[in-house]
Amino acid sequence: MMKILARVNFNDGVAYVLDHAPQLKYNKIGEIIYGTDGVFYDCYYYERPSGRFRAFAGRKFNITLDNGEIIKCDGQWWNGGQRAVEKTIGRSLGHITAGSIQELRKCYVFSGYLVDVVNFKEMASDFDGPVFPYYDYEKIIKYDYQRTVAARVLQQARKWSRKAKNYRQFFDKIRRRGLTEEQFHRIMKIIEG
Repeated sequence: MMKILARVNFNDGVAYVLDHAPQLKYNKIGEIIYGTDGVFYDCYYYERPSGRFRAFAGRKFNITLDNGEIIKCDGQWWNGGQRAVEKTIGRSLGHITAGSIQELRKCYVFSGYLVDVVNFKEMASDFDGPVFPYYDYEKIIKYDYQRTVAARVLQQARKWSRKAKNYRQFFDKIRRRGLTEEQFHRIMKIIEG
């Protein structure tokens, strides 16, 4: 089950940080394609493109349906159809702003999602943490990630230092991993100190 890790101030509302991105499974009903992973939804409706007016500016992409069928999209499937999907599933859908922790570490940009309103409110009520200021949370996740990577590098360096027969062999092994001599010396100070 997907979890909310944090809430972040976003414009006049709140954006949600998720432990992983929604993994949508798509179905087609008539002229509507919708994807869901239980709480999150994505909807497309079919409309023939006319002239220069093409969905997603004519970008080509594929949608794989749950039954294995592949829908080739090149301007005819438009984002929308929310009301038709609501009638089909018998649930009310609403918009939220969210991003997975992995995506936000790479690029700190939140996205819009459709959600089952009732199920998302229940999911959000399980989270009782603070609401972070927008730029503060970016610093937190980038620092936390760098700290985690540094800890892994140090752990590996300690392991290599025990296996290496001498300093030169140890340095050569680390250099092959892409560390500079300056980074190597910083690691050695931490290991020895």
